[in-house]
Amino acid sequence: MRYGLTVDVAPAAEPVLTADAKEHLRVEITTDDDYIDTLVASARDFVEDHLQRKLITQTLDMTLDRFPPSLSFVSLHHNHHHHDHALGHDPSIYLPRSPVQSITSIKYIDDAGVEQTLAVGKFKLDTKSLVARVVPAFGEEWPTTRAEINAVTVKFVVGYGAAGADVPAAIIHAIKLLVGTFYDPVRATVIVGSATKMPDAADFLLGPFRVATRAGSY
Repeated sequence: MRYGLTVDVAPAAEPVLTADAKEHLRVEITTDDDYIDTLVASARDFVEDHLQRKLITQTLDMTLDRFPPSLSFVSLHHNHHHHDHALGHDPSIYLPRSPVQSITSIKYIDDAGVEQTLAVGKFKLDTKSLVARVVPAFGEEWPTTRAEINAVTVKFVVGYGAAGADVPAAIIHAIKLLVGTFYDPVRATVIVGSATKMPDAADFLLGPFRVATRAGSY
């Protein structure tokens, strides 16, 4: 299913502070501070896209044209010889960024064109699966929506925490390696034609954290 993803509440800080980046670069002058900050932001963007993760706590809005068609989990329980995936009815909304902390709200446009907020007790968040998902609560089904684009908005909180200290050390080190490559292109850079590849060490560090996301639903 097609979906949109926007930042509703931006992170309060970068995972790597200016001073930490400068220490890694062995830079003592202050004239490059702003430039180094832009490199940190670029490296963090690259890492987040590569991993399909968000590092520092932030709130995202995921928009969908409709809820996935679903069988209630009561029906699935009683009809135990079949299950939702086999019937082509996966009721899950797969969230496109990890790690998910919580669902703030699920809003939708009903048949009358009025925005409604789905009661918290009508859905459940699964963060134990590799890709976090939202499903109807036991005995519930997704409501019907008006046939219009972006009729459903799932607002959710993602990130490891409020500061770089909450982010796995391997990811932080990979960001620093990328900053070093951006700041000094001769350092740890492999040129293939006009393209610059990620340093092998950074790729190795990030490998275990990459999420093969199944965003959206069905």
